[in-house]
Amino acid sequence: MRIVLVLLAPLLFAGDNQADEMREVPLKCEEVLGNAQTYFSAHGFKSGYLPSGELKLYPEQHALEASGDQISVSRFRISKYVREGQLSPFRIYSDFWFQGTLILAPLSGACRVTLSFMFGAYEWSPILIVDGFGERFASNGRLEKQYLTAISDQLSKARSSRE
Repeated sequence: MRIVLVLLAPLLFAGDNQADEMREVPLKCEEVLGNAQTYFSAHGFKSGYLPSGELKLYPEQHALEASGDQISVSRFRISKYVREGQLSPFRIYSDFWFQGTLILAPLSGACRVTLSFMFGAYEWSPILIVDGFGERFASNGRLEKQYLTAISDQLSKARSSRE
C-alpha cells in the first residue's frame, strides 16, 4: 500500500498550486525544448515530452541544482526547496520525491516557458497507529528560478554567437 501511494502521489496532487516561474524567450519553442532537454539531462533528470507542450522532469538518483550542487530531499533538507511552515514537527515523513513540469507555449516570435516543481512524502502521525498518507509540499520557487535563469542564459549566448 505504501509503495503504491508514493508512486501515485504525483498524479493525485497534480492540480495543486505551485510556485511557477515564467519567462518569455525570443526563440521558437522547438529550439527551447531541445536546449531544455539537453540541460536537464546534464543535471540528472529524465524527461518525457507530451504533445500538449509539457516536458515532464523526473530526477535520477543524483539530480543537480543549476549551481551543480546535488539536490537532496530528506526530512531535514527539503526545507531548502519548499515553502516555510509546511512540514510539521509532530509528523514523521519518509519516501520523499519530487518532479517538475516545463510548459512551452508559442507566442508570435517567441516562446513562453513555465517551470514548476512539486515535492511530496509519505506522512503519518507518531501518536496514532494508523496507515500514513501521501502529502504534497508547494515549491518555494528556488529551483524554478535557478533553472530558467541558466537555460535563458544559455539560449541568449547561443543566439548571440549566431548573429
